[in-house]
Amino acid sequence: GLGSFWKHRVDYALTNFSKRLETRKRMPTLDKFNKTHIEKFVLPLQSNMTPGAQQYFWHPHVPGLGLKLTPNKAVYIVQRRVNGEKNTRIVIGSYRELTVEDAEKKAGKLLQGMKDGLNPITAKKTEKVRGQTLQQVLDDYLTQYDKRLRPTTKNLCRGALRRRFSDWASLPITNIEEDMVAERQIALSNAHGPRGKGEAHANQAMRTLRTLFNFAMLAYKDENKKPLIVSNPVRGLKPRRLWNKSVSRDELIADDQ
Repeated sequence: GLGSFWKHRVDYALTNFSKRLETRKRMPTLDKFNKTHIEKFVLPLQSNMTPGAQQYFWHPHVPGLGLKLTPNKAVYIVQRRVNGEKNTRIVIGSYRELTVEDAEKKAGKLLQGMKDGLNPITAKKTEKVRGQTLQQVLDDYLTQYDKRLRPTTKNLCRGALRRRFSDWASLPITNIEEDMVAERQIALSNAHGPRGKGEAHANQAMRTLRTLFNFAMLAYKDENKKPLIVSNPVRGLKPRRLWNKSVSRDELIADDQ
């Protein structure tokens, strides 16, 4: 009935309160957050900690800055809610490598950014994705579609990067622009090989590049789940009339196998 409902709600609230209180006991705020105090009162606690244990000690004047202690190391951390979501916690450096003053400065910048809605964890992931090279995009593509791609298709993709875009392999994909693609298409088309001009292989290389960009547009997102790559530079070939007339696929496979 109604009485049992409210009893359940009260019991639930008391249980949560007890858990929060216990958590606070394990995460005390230090009276002083300096080298002398930490090394006198905090670090000695490591000798009595069991494997896997961890404790947190918070700065009395910089809310969100703390020291995480484990049996064999101590690291500075910052913790704060970002955009009203659950607490975000990030390590900013080792106690042995950063002074308290340096940790306070780093924490101040991070905490201000978090207050403004910037999540440092997702921002770091975004920066990593922005730096994805053409080689890494190819590797991701082949890994994700490993079971769906034919061996000949995989060979064509690898061959295109190895033979036509080797100097772009270490470039972040976000640095590859329409003008670069157009110039490369012209150069590849006019290159002479054992079978004559390279028009066929230029087209195949550009199709591979187009596929990798289409994949990257779907696979790589920022912290707001928006695509990091919003356009495909290979599309600029059509309005410039740089695609060559189609040729035999057998020639393409023979060259890249």
